Amino acid sequence: MTKFRIFRRSPRWIFSTILLVAPFAACQGADRSGGEMTDETTAMQDGDAGQAIAALTASYEQHYNLGHASQTAALYTDSAVALMADGTVARGRTAIEDYLGGQMADGSPQLSVELMETKSMGDTAVSIGSWHVTATPAGADTLHAGGHWMAAYERTSDGWKAIALITNYDSEPTPEMLSGQAPSEPPVETSAMGSLADAFEEAWNGGDAADVAALYAEDAWVSYSNQPVSEGRAAIEAALQQQIHGTIEIHGVKSVDLGDGWGADGGWYLISGGGQPPYGGNYMLLAQTGSDGAPRIQWALSNGRPAPAGS
Repeated sequence: MTKFRIFRRSPRWIFSTILLVAPFAACQGADRSGGEMTDETTAMQDGDAGQAIAALTASYEQHYNLGHASQTAALYTDSAVALMADGTVARGRTAIEDYLGGQMADGSPQLSVELMETKSMGDTAVSIGSWHVTATPAGADTLHAGGHWMAAYERTSDGWKAIALITNYDSEPTPEMLSGQAPSEPPVETSAMGSLADAFEEAWNGGDAADVAALYAEDAWVSYSNQPVSEGRAAIEAALQQQIHGTIEIHGVKSVDLGDGWGADGGWYLISGGGQPPYGGNYMLLAQTGSDGAPRIQWALSNGRPAPAGS
């Protein structure tokens, strides 16, 4: 099967806004993992880490709305990766700054971001939330877009920085919102969560929504591409019953060991067959390995669009 390729795109404000706002939402909110949080985790959320990331949120919003691309990009690590709602992939702080430079002047975008929850472990953290942005390009009506985001962070010598971000839309986007182009090659696969991907593929390709849902925690949170959020295994199974078709390929690209049995994973996927056009995009998830040795997905977010011809 020809493999789906992650999309790039020409600049458009509506996507860059969440590229930088999402990672800097404050690390606050209840833990929904179902697992026990360590004393260090609790201290992180209640102490200096939460306050520092909250300050980054305010700094980001201020600098973005003033059009300061370099100051907002400085809140990422040098090697950060952002997987955008339209399929765009921005790799590294320099690429992020270049991307922002072409975005901020188009329509004076204004954003709002909501942090929903955070899971933190020592020097790493993962957050989920929602976003909304408006802009008014010259000679055009005011534009609106919204969706959800998931981000990973690490504590560096310069303070907390974002290392990965994925965003999506919460409803079907217009063609103008999916204007990315495919790069020449997909990324090298280095994921350490191959067993989870294999189990997901087997369950999906068997057409059984219950088997797929069993890979999620009982209180899991999922934001599938262009769909409302599903919370809890039962709601996820109901959503999957409407979505499962054809064959899925999952290609993990990068895993991060967060400690205490937790791990984050990101990559790309392709769904083909089942009487529908090929469809693919990117994903990011947070999983915890249980006492049975099997990882279960706690949070997951995917974005996507129809695959290009020949995929």
